[in-house]
Amino acid sequence: MKPKIGIIPGDPGGIGPELIAKLLSKEDTAEKANILLIGDGHLFTQGMQQADAHYDMRACQPQDGDWTT
Repeated sequence: MKPKIGIIPGDPGGIGPELIAKLLSKEDTAEKANILLIGDGHLFTQGMQQADAHYDMRACQPQDGDWTT
């Protein structure tokens, strides 16, 4: 069973969004863990642009999540 990892971008003006983009653009990241990005989607999009990287991202609202496990 893969671990579930929640990631927040940190300071909007910092390097967090760019580092997240670099991490999630690697193919093996999704094989190792289920990642939940917590924060404003625009920050993650900005990080992809800064890192010249891409990953698939699906937006949801807190009430849509299954928080039982």
